[in-house]
Amino acid sequence: MQQVLNTLQLSRLSETRLQASEKLHAEPLKSLPQLPEPKQQKDRPLVLCKWLEQVRLCVEPLSEGATSYWSGVLDAAVQTYEQFVLATPIERVGLVPEFTVPEACLALEKRLRPLLLASLPQSIKEDCVTAGRLAVVDLLFAVHVVFFSRGQ
Repeated sequence: MQQVLNTLQLSRLSETRLQASEKLHAEPLKSLPQLPEPKQQKDRPLVLCKWLEQVRLCVEPLSEGATSYWSGVLDAAVQTYEQFVLATPIERVGLVPEFTVPEACLALEKRLRPLLLASLPQSIKEDCVTAGRLAVVDLLFAVHVVFFSRGQ
């Protein structure tokens, strides 16, 4: 009898989790957390890291491949930022993040672009739009440059 009760409880728990998951996936993502304006504070890197984690939590439930997509696009932005740090001022101008969006994630990239752009501080948004660098990897690279570089 106890085994039957345990099985029923597990079944109900699984059903509740499934309903919560379906509800999460059914509601379209309308916005991402806002990244605050960068300030002359020492905690800018921490602010960016917290924001990136918040965005990751919003992105991952969007599709089956979203976790690996987000990890790949963020890695590409970070690697380009690492090159940026070591580059001369002239080399920095030509640095462009390289990331090929997997075909299965093209719709995700297309959906995230305007959401991510809208979540950025006005100064970063204007720079990206002016430069015509609007891919998700470009936007992530831009925030790394601003939030991790000294003297910005």
